[in-house]
Amino acid sequence: MSDYTSIEILGDFDFYTPATRPELAPGDALFMQRTSDGLDWYENWSHKPDAFDPNDVLATVLADDRGAVIQCVLRATLVQQMPVGKERIIVIKGVDPTIEKPHRLFEQKGFDEATLSIVDLPGLAVPVITYKRDIWVRCTDEEADIIEAVLAKQSTRKQNMFRDAQYLDHADPYFAELMAGFVQAFGQDRASQLLAGSSA
Repeated sequence: MSDYTSIEILGDFDFYTPATRPELAPGDALFMQRTSDGLDWYENWSHKPDAFDPNDVLATVLADDRGAVIQCVLRATLVQQMPVGKERIIVIKGVDPTIEKPHRLFEQKGFDEATLSIVDLPGLAVPVITYKRDIWVRCTDEEADIIEAVLAKQSTRKQNMFRDAQYLDHADPYFAELMAGFVQAFGQDRASQLLAGSSA
């Protein structure tokens, strides 16, 4: 069973300064406009008691490397606390009113605009590194001599890059070059063992 019935994109909002401050606006009132048509957040939503159904949940959506990520999640009854500004707001409808903390259902999930649905985000890529000390611990004395001989044939720049680094980042283009040299010297299996990622 889904945690909601449907989702509506309320729009993208941005800060602005009103020419005339609304008479009853509190000192901490935030003034935003919907970028598509200039509708005022304060007048049309945040201080309009019937703007949302009590079962609605509001969420802000911001883009990062993983896509559209849900950030702030609040019950519509707390709309005045919504931190709007330079972000998209969606309305998640039909959320069980007995759920006290709906943010736990949706916060840090993704939003698929094409299907208007909440989705799981891909995990953040965890860097894979090999500490240089681990290479020396894993190799035999004979293999260490071969590594030194291979390094001695490299340019001064590459020798210093290897010697000065505390670890090797598997995402670095230089690592692929280093792996190729290890494969030539030790074969694929042994090279993979020597340059395997280090444990945290």
